[in-house]
Amino acid sequence: MNWFYSKEANTFLTYGIEGDDYTVNNGKIDYKYQTTADGINKENMHLMFLQITGEPYITNEDFMKGRPHGDLITNAAKVANSEGRVNDGLDMPLPSIMLSQPELAKNGLFMETAAKIIVGQESIDYFDKFVADWQARGGSKAIEEATQWYQKNKK
Repeated sequence: MNWFYSKEANTFLTYGIEGDDYTVNNGKIDYKYQTTADGINKENMHLMFLQITGEPYITNEDFMKGRPHGDLITNAAKVANSEGRVNDGLDMPLPSIMLSQPELAKNGLFMETAAKIIVGQESIDYFDKFVADWQARGGSKAIEEATQWYQKNKK
């Protein structure tokens, strides 16, 4: 468990495997930002599923610099922080139901529904059907777990 709190772990969980996912030049990490679906899924495994400690990637300015629109995300976070806005979900673990039912996460049913609405395959009213389906498939349990975590850790 101590390893998860090391600099080595933080580098691995943010950037992946040295030589495969990034190189180090003059002490600076040169990350190979992913562009394929498989690469992005591998990256997400590190960034979202394995990283349970340390600095979240989204607050790592060096990492975010090379991401598409990373500067916008970094600047938005700075504005939010300067205005006293707090991310109440920061450090919240992924609800366990999403590990067994990954379609409940944002890249699953939600992304599919959003795409259908955006391209005009479905009307905006279809979103209500998505919400009911998402809740029935386990989304209500995810909300319950997140709420319990918030009550215990943030209130």
